[in-house]
Amino acid sequence: MTYPGWLSQNKRAKLRRLVHVVVVVSVIPGLSVLASLLASSASYTAPAGPARDGHSQLKFVDVASDVGLDMTHGAFRDAVSADPGAMMGGGLCWIDIDRDGWLDLFVTNSWSDGEWGLWQESGGPPTSKLFLNTAGTFTDVSKAWDADLAVRANGCVAADFNGDGYTDLYVTTQRENVLLLNQDGQSFSDRSLESGLDLYGWHTGAAVGDIDGDGLLDLVVAGYADLNNRRPQAQTGFPNTFEPVANSVLLNRGADINGVPQFDDVAAISGMEPYGYEYGLGVMVTDVDNDGDLDIHIANDTQPNRLYRNDLTKTGEFVEISGPSGLDDPNSGMGIASADVNDDQLPDFVVTNLAGQGHASVLTDPFSSIYSDTRFVPGMDAVSALGDTTTGWGSAFGDFDLDGTEDLLVASGAIPIEDVSGSSEAVRYFSNTTTNGPTEFVDMSGLVGLNDVAERNGRAVAVADYDNDGDLDAALSGIGQPMLLLENRSGSGNWISIDLGTPSPGQRIVVTTSAGDTHTRRTVVGSSWLSSEDPRVHVGLGDAEIEKIEIIDLSGDRIQVDEPKRNQILRVER
Repeated sequence: MTYPGWLSQNKRAKLRRLVHVVVVVSVIPGLSVLASLLASSASYTAPAGPARDGHSQLKFVDVASDVGLDMTHGAFRDAVSADPGAMMGGGLCWIDIDRDGWLDLFVTNSWSDGEWGLWQESGGPPTSKLFLNTAGTFTDVSKAWDADLAVRANGCVAADFNGDGYTDLYVTTQRENVLLLNQDGQSFSDRSLESGLDLYGWHTGAAVGDIDGDGLLDLVVAGYADLNNRRPQAQTGFPNTFEPVANSVLLNRGADINGVPQFDDVAAISGMEPYGYEYGLGVMVTDVDNDGDLDIHIANDTQPNRLYRNDLTKTGEFVEISGPSGLDDPNSGMGIASADVNDDQLPDFVVTNLAGQGHASVLTDPFSSIYSDTRFVPGMDAVSALGDTTTGWGSAFGDFDLDGTEDLLVASGAIPIEDVSGSSEAVRYFSNTTTNGPTEFVDMSGLVGLNDVAERNGRAVAVADYDNDGDLDAALSGIGQPMLLLENRSGSGNWISIDLGTPSPGQRIVVTTSAGDTHTRRTVVGSSWLSSEDPRVHVGLGDAEIEKIEIIDLSGDRIQVDEPKRNQILRVER
């Protein structure tokens, strides 16, 4: 972008009880399974609620204040200032901090330049918030968990970095990044310095995956702009008026004797940013070519987006292939959403852009596996057209209406911000109406109740089934405004949710239904705008039963579950 121009314990115990079921696990012929591979499962029964008659209409209702999510972003408390960091907003992380089967929520926060004194006079600066989810009701446990970070935070990502079975948090900021290690589901401990993850400088998006194939979770972090290093020769506006900050590829070398994971940054020696440092924002780590390793897609601001093919195990380097692949949109890339929307078992992408540029919607060509720009293709042009008039930030795919196809939710907000309310824009919902023909998305925002939701200077969108009722909800953040929690109240249809334990990036899940349809989902850790979404894999089924579920890891090993019951959260552990 450029500017100017740019419960009680007893109650909780009852809610956590799991009903153990038998799961059939079979080895796919010709593929090996690790000797230690074990599978067990458990299911949560969806809480009783309104009957689904198959004809009820999907409706989103903001319930944030009703369920205890009282959180207002701290920027521009007194007045709007020309503070680019504050205007960027922050991310949201869905994370099960205590492994009770209910997703808790971590929300980053910030403040704007010139208002530090005002905050100090009233008790201190805004801090990040951690909300504990008890059967769909949230309690602020930020201080008790040592998660109340007084930093100008941007993004967050949730993953188990030290392999102890508890999910940790990594937070990007405009100064020094923070690693919060989960201490056995009791609190967090700041281990940024000991781990090597205390990166200095303005960092934005972060994504997680086993980049080098050693079984440990690595981290990719986007660098943005160095506000202490101006570029007087710049011919365009922000961020080009400042030097860019390097991206980081941080390989996990394992935990030390204290359980702190150790990371080495190999970006400089592995082929990242071959054309020089760029202004990175959104990051996603996923296998774009189904070759068994995780590639890196980065949305750059005012520069071409980049796709790095992962050749680490072959040549020790990444290969930048955004041009040949068709993913080099040159606009002001911000958030990244991905799903297999054309059913070719390869990930497709939407990258949001600045108003007037159109959002970059790209689908794999079924014949060449190269990405094609669909912003002018009937059926996909509605998504891009949103970016003609609004600035998009967070975007997320999910089967909100449970019909088997993944829909799209987008948050927007004008920048530069001239006043908080005046820069607000509507949240938009695109229904995937594809049946047997070309992919088609239709803007149904009004029909699903979003016209009744207050506009926000929207930034992050993070999708999750927060109330475990089988349909997908969404949390959204804004600048200087209260956050939203859009509860999905009336989506019809059946569903299955696969819980693989702690976030497991890189898994491919294929659900085959009794109708002969296949639905492919991928586990991704780090997406949308600086956020982490539900780590469980959610699939809408419509009226169909399930014939089988295949869980395929990066090595090609598979777990197969035959004829599981629908309308449950199915726990599959190794």
